[in-house]
Amino acid sequence: MTTDVFELFGSAEATRLMTAAVERAAAENRRLGLPEAVLVNGEWLAKYPDGRLETIVAPGTTPEPRGTVDNPLPAQDDPLKKPAV
Repeated sequence: MTTDVFELFGSAEATRLMTAAVERAAAENRRLGLPEAVLVNGEWLAKYPDGRLETIVAPGTTPEPRGTVDNPLPAQDDPLKKPAV
């Protein structure tokens, strides 16, 4: 018999437990200096504790610097960028 966490604890309590677990994991990642995923202008970026942003890329490839949270830079291959005339 399989019972999910919502059935075991109820929706409100399950949501509270999951939120607390995510907050603990995020705090531990920040303590270790690991980046967190943030959504900026519809694109997922890695935000490091020093504020810099990088594209999230496949393993073995080089990330593209994207500025900082306060000043994000557009992607080099951004389809919304208009070519110079």
